[in-house]
Amino acid sequence: MKNRVLIILIIALASSSITYLLHNRIVQLRLAIPQLFDKHQIQESSLSNRIKINVKDKDLSKLESYRSEALKNGTILSESKEYIKADLLLNDVELNAKIRFKGDNVDHIDSDKWSFRVKLKSSDHFFNNNTFSIQHPKTRSYLYEWALHKTLASQQILTTDYDFVQVFFNGTNKGIYAIEDHFTEFMLKKQNRTPGPIIRFNEDVLWQEEAKQYDYRIFVTEGSGYNDTGSIWKTPLEIYSFKMIENSDSIEKEAIDLFYSFVKGNKAVFNQHFDKDLWAKYFSVMEIFGAKHGANWHNLRFYFNPQTKKFEPIGFDGSTLDHGSILHAAYSGIPANAHDEYFLRLFFDDLEFSTRYLSYIHQFLNSNIYDSILISPEYLNLKQHFEDEFGRTNDLASDLQFHQNALQEVYNPVKPLYALEKEQKILLANSYSLHLEVISYTIKNDTFRLDTPLHLAPTSKKTFNQYVEIDCPVKIKKGAVQYKILGLDSVFNTSIENYY
Repeated sequence: MKNRVLIILIIALASSSITYLLHNRIVQLRLAIPQLFDKHQIQESSLSNRIKINVKDKDLSKLESYRSEALKNGTILSESKEYIKADLLLNDVELNAKIRFKGDNVDHIDSDKWSFRVKLKSSDHFFNNNTFSIQHPKTRSYLYEWALHKTLASQQILTTDYDFVQVFFNGTNKGIYAIEDHFTEFMLKKQNRTPGPIIRFNEDVLWQEEAKQYDYRIFVTEGSGYNDTGSIWKTPLEIYSFKMIENSDSIEKEAIDLFYSFVKGNKAVFNQHFDKDLWAKYFSVMEIFGAKHGANWHNLRFYFNPQTKKFEPIGFDGSTLDHGSILHAAYSGIPANAHDEYFLRLFFDDLEFSTRYLSYIHQFLNSNIYDSILISPEYLNLKQHFEDEFGRTNDLASDLQFHQNALQEVYNPVKPLYALEKEQKILLANSYSLHLEVISYTIKNDTFRLDTPLHLAPTSKKTFNQYVEIDCPVKIKKGAVQYKILGLDSVFNTSIENYY
C-alpha cells in the first residue's frame, strides 16, 4: 500500500514538473514568437463607421478568379479590376454599388482582407464622396499613412481623406479597414479648391511589363519596366474630368498640353504653371516621412487649379517608411532609377524650388511637425484598436525619429564644396545634391568677396567633380572659401587644398 502511494506521489510530482516546464516553455515561445499564440481575434470594434458588403455567388466567383490571376502575375492588372455589383449597408443606410479590386501590388489581396474600390450612384455619398477605397491597413503601414495625411493637411496640401472603418463581407467580420476617398470634385470642394482637372500617368503598360518580369523571374526595379515601353517618356496621361466645370473641355486641353510640355523639360511651364511653394512643401513632408513611394513619378496626382492656372500636388500613398532620401533619388546616377531621377530633377534642378524645399526641410526637422499628431487622443484611440486586432505594430514615433536623425546627416554633408589651388587660380566644384553659392574666399587674413556670387548646381553622385575656375589676385598659400547652401542662412567654410 505504501509503495502504491509512493508511486502515485512520484507520478504527481513528475506530472506537475512537466506541466511547469511545458508552461514555462510555452511562455518563452509566446515571448519569442507571439504571432503563433497571440492570435488576435477580430472583435466588434467601437469605430464609428461600419460597412457591410454583400455580393452574389457568381460575382464572388469572378473576384476569386481575378485574384488567382493577379497572384499568378505578381501584380493586379487592369483586367482584374472589373467592377461587379454589390449591396452595401453603410452604417444603417442600404445602397447599391459597384466594387472592384484596387491597388497594383498583390499585398492588397494576399490575405482574406481584400482591397476594393467602391463606387456609389452619383447622388449617394459616404465619407463625403461617392467613390472611395477600402483596404487592409497593412498595405499602407497601419497608422503611418494616417499620420502622413494628417500632416499634409496641416500644411494646406491637398490630400485624400483617410480614416478607418469596420468591414463585413458576405456576413463575415473582416475587422478594421483603411478607407480613403477618391479623386473627385467632392474631394476638391472639401478642401476649398475649385473643381479642376486631376492628371496622372497611365500605369497600365508599366504594370504589364512588371508582370512579364515576374513571369520570367527577371529582376527589374519597379517603375523601370521590362522593356521600358511603360516608362515616363512613353506612357500617356490620364485625366480625372469633371463635366460640371465651366469650359471644362478647354481647361482640360490646356492642362494636358501644359503638363506634356513640363514633362519634356519646358522650364517656362514649371516657372509659370506650378505652385513651387506647395510642391516644395509637399516633397519636404514626404521626405520627413520617408515616403519615397509617394514621390515616384507614376504615383503622383497633379491638380490643375482653374483659378490660378497652376498645378498642385495631391498627397497620398506614402505606403511605407523608406529610410532612403528623395534628394538622393534625384541625383543617384543609377540607371535603374533613371525614370524617377529624370522626373525629380524637373523640380530639384530649379533653384527657386530647391531653395524653398531645403528651407522647409530644416524647418520641419527642427520642429517635429508630426509630434502633436502622435500624441493626439484620436491617434492613441486608433492605436489601441490596432493593438486589439493586430497586436503590437511598429512604434511610429521611434521610426520617424530614427529617419529624422538619418536626414540630419543627409542635409549636413561633410564636404559639399571642393576648392583646389592651381597656378594662382581657385578651382571650385559642387560635389553634392544641393545648390551652392560661393560668396568669398580668404587668403591668410584677407577676404576677397566675389562681385557676383557664384552659383554651383547640384551634381549626380556618379559623376566626377566639374571644376569652375576663378582668378586670385594674390599668391595662394593658406586659404578658405566661404559659401552658402541655398535655402539656409548659415555661411560655411571649406579649405583650399593643393591641386597636386
